[in-house]
This record gives sequence, structure tokens and C-alpha cells, in this order.
Amino acid sequence: MLVREKATRDQAQCLDLLLEAHQVDGYPLYLPDDVPAFITPDYEVAAWVAEHDGRVVGHVALHRASVDPTLAAAQRATGLAGERLAVVSRLFTCPRLRRSGVGRSLLRYATEQAPTVEACLRYSGNGTRTIAMPRPCRSSCGGRGFRLACAKG
Repeated sequence: MLVREKATRDQAQCLDLLLEAHQVDGYPLYLPDDVPAFITPDYEVAAWVAEHDGRVVGHVALHRASVDPTLAAAQRATGLAGERLAVVSRLFTCPRLRRSGVGRSLLRYATEQAPTVEACLRYSGNGTRTIAMPRPCRSSCGGRGFRLACAKG
């Protein structure tokens, strides 16, 4: 599996993948009217896809935190200005590859790349999570907790 920067040519495969994830897993809970804009919104800072056998099998993005409803809490928790924060978002994977490590690889890659955009991370996949506090991983992570780090630069 290869994790790489999302390219314009990936849009159709990302759309198909999101529609499949919605149908099978219920993510997102409600499909917006403009699904392509949901996948690649104007406030996207960076995005990556996981590719397997020439097909996109996962997606993750960093979004500007200024559009996130938890911005004030993030600023209090980190002491960083809003323009220095980003949110890990739009993490979805191929349902047929569940538990194969695609989501973990994408999340790991996004957190490794975040310092290049001077971001502090918060993952909000299934509800809001508190910034920089330990939380249990999904069961596919073996139930171990982890801490999201803030990069101050």
C-alpha cells in the first residue's frame, strides 16, 4: 500500500469510495448536497490517499481549524492562534479492507506530515475528541491509547 498526496485525478475514485463508505459504514452520517466539495473543501490544507493495486482505498485530510466548531477549545488547550491549527478530517477507507491497517496508515501519515503545515491535530472521526489527551484507539489498534502531539513552530 502506498500513501501519497491526493491529486486531482483521484477525485472520482475518492467520490466512489466515500459513497461506498457511506452505504456500508454510515460515514458521513448525512451526505451533503455537494459531495465532491465535501471531499475537497476550500478549507483543506493538505490531503493524502492510500493506494493499493492502482486503486484509491483510503483518504485523510487536514483542514483549517478556523471552520471547526471546537476552535476556541483548541486555542485554549494549545495556546496557539487559530491560523496555526488544523484538524484531521475526512478519514475514510474501503469497507472491504477493514482492519487491514489502511486507516491507521493514513492517520499516522497525516500526523507525521502535520508539522510541515505547522498544525496541531485533533481527530474527530466518531464524535469530537479532546485535543492532546489520551484516548483509546479503535479496537483495530489493539486497544492501546495514544496521544496526539502539537507541533509548535
